[in-house]
Amino acid sequence: MSFGEKTFPPNAKPLFPNLLSLGSRAPESAWLIEMKSENKPSWWTGSGWSSDANDAIRFVRQQDADKIILYEMESLMWRAVATEHQFV
Repeated sequence: MSFGEKTFPPNAKPLFPNLLSLGSRAPESAWLIEMKSENKPSWWTGSGWSSDANDAIRFVRQQDADKIILYEMESLMWRAVATEHQFV
């Protein structure tokens, strides 16, 4: 058996079998601050905007992203919105 390999007793069934097929990377859910645009959306990185959602700051709760929009982005409130994303 190699390091990190998962083993189960012969009669055991995993609780979440589809997660085993993902290896060590389980899906991650996060709230991002998204800027709506005619061309394509961009996401807030903390120091600017990126067209790659993987660069964005990830919030656990929607209300945290909403507070940043409300208090830090007053001039952008009509275009910035908290959106939930799934990362695999």
